[in-house]
Amino acid sequence: MRFLLNLRTLIVAVVCSFSYITGLTFFAQLWQWSFSTYTLFALSGVLLCVVTLYMLRQRWDLVDLPFFGLSQFEIPLRHIIYICTIALVYGIIAVVVVRPNPDDYYYFANAFYAYANPDQPMSNVVHSILPLTTPYVSARWATSGPYEYFAAALALTIPLQFLTWVHIFLPFLHGVFFALVLYYCIVVLYGNFRYAIHGFIVAALVLLILGDSQYGPLHYSLLRFAQAKAVFIACGIPLFLVESYVLLRSPRLRNMLIVTMILVGAIGLTTSGYLLILLMNCIVVVSVLTFVTKSRLQHPHWILLWINESSMRVVMLLFSTMPVLGYSIWLRLPGARTPTTDSLPNKFWPADFWGHVVLLYNPRFPFTPVLLAVTLGIGLYVLRPRLRRMVVSFYAVLILGYLNPLVAPSVIEYITQPNTYWRMFYLAVPMLLIGIVAASTSRFLRYQLPRWRRYVVLFAVLCYVAVLADSPSSLLRQKQQLTSKRIAAVGLERALWKVSLPEYAVAEKVSKLAPPGPMLAPELVAGAMVVISAEYPQLAVRSEAELYWGYLEQNLKQMTARVQSALFLDGQIQNKLYFLESELQTESPRIRTIVVRTTVYNRTDVLALMESYRFEPIGTQGLYTILVRASDPS
Repeated sequence: MRFLLNLRTLIVAVVCSFSYITGLTFFAQLWQWSFSTYTLFALSGVLLCVVTLYMLRQRWDLVDLPFFGLSQFEIPLRHIIYICTIALVYGIIAVVVVRPNPDDYYYFANAFYAYANPDQPMSNVVHSILPLTTPYVSARWATSGPYEYFAAALALTIPLQFLTWVHIFLPFLHGVFFALVLYYCIVVLYGNFRYAIHGFIVAALVLLILGDSQYGPLHYSLLRFAQAKAVFIACGIPLFLVESYVLLRSPRLRNMLIVTMILVGAIGLTTSGYLLILLMNCIVVVSVLTFVTKSRLQHPHWILLWINESSMRVVMLLFSTMPVLGYSIWLRLPGARTPTTDSLPNKFWPADFWGHVVLLYNPRFPFTPVLLAVTLGIGLYVLRPRLRRMVVSFYAVLILGYLNPLVAPSVIEYITQPNTYWRMFYLAVPMLLIGIVAASTSRFLRYQLPRWRRYVVLFAVLCYVAVLADSPSSLLRQKQQLTSKRIAAVGLERALWKVSLPEYAVAEKVSKLAPPGPMLAPELVAGAMVVISAEYPQLAVRSEAELYWGYLEQNLKQMTARVQSALFLDGQIQNKLYFLESELQTESPRIRTIVVRTTVYNRTDVLALMESYRFEPIGTQGLYTILVRASDPS
């Protein structure tokens, strides 16, 4: 039992530390601490949390998990070796799969600015975008959060580059932590070490073939662990589910605090975390009430007994969500600048159930939903009655309450938003379902079909190898940019950065040649620039946030000119020179640097326009030409 005890202590230490970081970040932004002060309190507080929990670990016991029966077994050493091996492999996969994502340009920009300017006060001001009038302010949406600021604090303390931390070390740690959380959740729910390890191994292997969509389980875990929202979806949701069940079965103050810390940590990982947790909370309460009722049916006054036992448990679970309720109210205030359902960031997202199904699962190759449906069907047959009732009630509430075509439009309009509804499908905790069903199947084969057990396992292994080798949903078939050519060009460390190297090289050359100041460039170059140097505020990085902030400031027309100018400079639109003319006419005195594709720059009309505003080329890099504005004549 020592391994499970230490594992739970480790998980709680991580959760406790990050919940502290979340609260500290909001407090530091409110009181505008310098980033160096924030770094001191962040690292010392995390160290204190870890040391305290380590010293108190001997006081932990497993009576928090009474009805799971975990005290009956001791985990064999070979199981620990399996768990650690899979965790290590997961960490390596999270590092070596290089898939640049433009969302990073928003998430890491403010954190990098704080890292580059540690004496500047922290706030909600967006530093990476040059404002049209007043500085843009965003509390959480499209900007850095506690996770990114803590990564910057680590980079400031330990002399490694910022991108090395966020693209190499932290994804590795997240991959390891994800494997440990997955095993912990499976073993706690299933309650038998012997078969839980089988379920964990199966779930860990199956995840590697669930990449049929860019929003699927593989992508929102191992392939995107550089982003906090992937950590929340892969680790936060199943951990909250399991610890909520533990609290409802063992209503102790300690368990309630653990659930509360998970909730606070979810707030620090992603803006939508609070909403998904609140919705999950409703599902857990209803499903567990059903579960408890069944276990008391033989008592003559079972209704009164059920109410007496359940009321305090439910109250404790609901009370643990108070921080999330307060945060949700604050986030919906106008000052938080969070997009509404009908705002620009939601314009191109589907507003119905089937639109999000197509978004999440590839309709031409729906491997993941078919596999999950088959898994659930098998589970209804092989799960033990107690666990089967819990699974049935959980998925019944989830599907009837949220995931069906009838209620989805209302949920999207009044509860979630079009750009976040797809995340509700992860409330189904697919990897946890696969794990407990695989564990139950292993037990079923051992006792019900002992003669056929080897043949079934052999057939499953052969099918898995075939899918892993040839299926488009397999990890081995996913596109990625880590190649021997990439490593030879920039070295292993930079090759592992999840950035587009051609645009990164342009941004790096700009930082060497061009004077500091506002910069107009194609979106990928601008995005790379904001995580390389804090001295070049961009006129546009991506269109979503800039257009929304421009709309709030009643400058949508001018912000549109910025975005269209960036697209024109990249050659994505050909016949809209007038956007660039309008932008230069309005803001040329502020712009110091322009980056343009050489093919676009060589056009006669573009050359004439640049000369008229005194922008001169100072160098080229790859497909791009770098121009700076000549000094005003004295």
